Amino acid sequence: MHYSLDYVITEFADEKAIQKINEQVEKIIAENGGKIFDKREIGRKKLAYAIGKNEFGTYYNLTISAPLENINKIQTEIKNIEELIRTLIFKIKYSPESTKKIEPAKTEKVESLDSARDKEKPVEKAEGIEKVDEVKKPKIKKVIKKPKKIVKQKAEKSKEIISKIEEDKDAMKKLNEQLEEILKE
Repeated sequence: MHYSLDYVITEFADEKAIQKINEQVEKIIAENGGKIFDKREIGRKKLAYAIGKNEFGTYYNLTISAPLENINKIQTEIKNIEELIRTLIFKIKYSPESTKKIEPAKTEKVESLDSARDKEKPVEKAEGIEKVDEVKKPKIKKVIKKPKKIVKQKAEKSKEIISKIEEDKDAMKKLNEQLEEILKE
């Protein structure tokens, strides 16, 4: 089985420490029957979010093969390396041995869109098709029907509320008048 192994080394590791960690990872893979096909240093990058006190990390990607039963052991041993802040192993569908180097596609000069429009030929009128100047939109009437009972009930409740408010206003006027009389005395 073939796998991609990605890991991030803490920003506090120097060149010698990074080299030692890489050797340690390679040793773990070899001890568990694995083989390394490709090793890429992606480089030092800023993390999306801080992990502990780390804001940066040095990223590595390995393409490996190993027996299925040993992958969990490899992953566990690699995660136990203190200087690694993240690790990820996932299965890849292709065989690294069979892949060929892909050459970049050849680029061709493409005409600009304006020059291509200038070269367009006018379209002849098709038979049976009429020119339409304006599309007529269908008229849609929005009708909301409420049962008459509900409307009547709401109207009655509104009237009740208004009468209560007016009663309260009258009561407040009486209280104000009484208060003024008390204050005059």
